[in-house]
Parts: sequence; C-alpha cells; structure tokens
Amino acid sequence: MTMIYFRLAAIVLVAVGVSGCWSGLGYPTATVEGEVTVDGKPIPHGTMTFTPLQIAGEAVTAEIDNGRYTATGVPAGRVRVSFNSTRETGRTITDRETGETFPEVVHLVAPRFVSQGVEISVAEEKDEHDFQLTAK
Repeated sequence: MTMIYFRLAAIVLVAVGVSGCWSGLGYPTATVEGEVTVDGKPIPHGTMTFTPLQIAGEAVTAEIDNGRYTATGVPAGRVRVSFNSTRETGRTITDRETGETFPEVVHLVAPRFVSQGVEISVAEEKDEHDFQLTAK
C-alpha cells in the first residue's frame, strides 16, 4: 500500500513539473503582456503592480516602456493591477523643512488607477491584457 502512495506522489510531482505553470511558490502563475494607453496614447514609461486577490501570493511589478509591458510570475486568478507613471513639469519644488529642491512631477493616469487599480482575471501560463486608462 505504501508503494502505491509513493508512485501516486511521484506521478503528481512529475505532472506539476511538466506543466510549467506552477511557480515553485505553491500556486499557478502566468506571463501577462499587453499595451497600456492613457487617453489613447501609449504610456512612455512607468510601472504596474499585479496584486493577487484570491490567494496569499506575492505581488508582481512590471515596467511599462513605450506603452508595452511583460509581467512574469503573475499569480493566476483574480488580481488587482495598479499603475504608476509620472512626468516632470519643468518646475522645481522646495522642501520647507530642509530647503532641498527637487523636480515637480505629475501622475499621467487618474488617481483611481494608482490607488484602486483595475481588477482582471489572469489565465494560467500566458495571458494578454490591454489597458485603456484616462488621465482624469
């Protein structure tokens, strides 16, 4: 009887290893890619974070470059995607306490996409999602 359990366990481990969709973290993951636009124009540069909603998995961050992104290791299932993209205004701001100056920046996407994000469903292995965001 013990030999049967051993063989069954070996088959399960091989099946999981062959599938390629398990991250080694104990849950299935995917590579997600696509396009991110704001008011119809590609975001020049920024980041996006995929936070799992159904499991206690790790959040994954991806770079946005010329409106395109590729995120690997995104937990499969429901995730919340938040966005961060800024640009400098050309003005400087002076810190009242320290007197230090730094460039003023503004968000390219509406605040709701930064704080609340967008919920999507991610399929195992490979998935594609395009995001059409607004500035306001």
